[in-house]
Amino acid sequence: MAAETRFARLAESATFAGSDHARFLDTRVILIGAGVLGSRLAQELALAGARVEIVDPADGREENLGTQLVRAGEPKARSVAAACEARRPSSARAHVADVRALGIGFFVGADVLLNASDDPELESALAEISTGLALPSVRVALDGSGASELFRVTVTHGGGGHACALCSFTPRDLASSARTPCPQRPLVAPERAPTRASGALAAMAAGLGALTVMKLAAGSAAELLGTETVGDPGRTLLRRFRLPRSEHCLSGHVRFELELLDRLPDETSLAELFAAAGERLGGAAVLEPHLTPLATLAACACGWNGRATGTRWSEAPRCPRCGESGFWRPEGFVPRLDVQLARTLGLLDFDLATLGFTRPGALFIARRDGARPACLVLDRPASTSPS
Repeated sequence: MAAETRFARLAESATFAGSDHARFLDTRVILIGAGVLGSRLAQELALAGARVEIVDPADGREENLGTQLVRAGEPKARSVAAACEARRPSSARAHVADVRALGIGFFVGADVLLNASDDPELESALAEISTGLALPSVRVALDGSGASELFRVTVTHGGGGHACALCSFTPRDLASSARTPCPQRPLVAPERAPTRASGALAAMAAGLGALTVMKLAAGSAAELLGTETVGDPGRTLLRRFRLPRSEHCLSGHVRFELELLDRLPDETSLAELFAAAGERLGGAAVLEPHLTPLATLAACACGWNGRATGTRWSEAPRCPRCGESGFWRPEGFVPRLDVQLARTLGLLDFDLATLGFTRPGALFIARRDGARPACLVLDRPASTSPS
């Protein structure tokens, strides 16, 4: 069906009044979370003409089926992408992964970052990505406690001069959302309380969220940037608040100045990356894998412990003693590396894919005292561009 026919009535709707719907077509939306909110947001945006990248590591379960548009026993992202594809071909792609493992190159070229996850640990990482790439961010959330029918839609743009998602946060707020797994247990996030909210409430929140994304992408709602809208269906009430931009924000509102190395992870050894960083900063540098700590210790529930290498998001090796799946020990995470530590760990000659950085677009921040940090991206220009 031709776009002129498919979208004719939508283009004439009040949603796109004062804008050109064609500007919204092929808007690239990165959607984090494919649950009660995300499964609805994805389909509405895909149906309206957007391209939706759906990111969620979890599988659908039987208890999800009463409220989420997913299938039990299948990754949620794939269920939702398939539903979008059934309604409009080539409108959605699934990424069964933690969003922090995808690499900064994945986000380059996106138009909107849409957070429908219920994981508080993602707030800081997504705010950093949004601000660093000057990417507007929409957060859709609802009260999942079962005590009320409140929901909210928050629009931030720290890289564009507005409030970012962390402007109202204190160090205590961030600390309360961080979880440290017990070293004697597999590294998995503890079970959060399940979302106790109806699909009907989620549909209301998702509707407002999708409407917000459409208006932003079509260029007709700049006034929404830096605002939060709270909905209370029980009182048939919507209220919008202006979010102040904090000049003392924990994020620092730092914009990335990305430098593409035109090399992929499997072509680049750690020693070569150190050399590239040293060349740009004029001396020995420290490397920080962005959002992806290196993992150096593995263990198993049977009591085995040993050295192994990967990243926090890669699969740990199987236990050589009992053959069961192992897990990474948190005390073995290395958030930054200098040459001496890398040499001590015996990692200098390994390529980065072998170390667990398998995806194109991996970002390494190189730091040296007295020099401006360098943001080195392992990717090629064609790979970094949205497909």
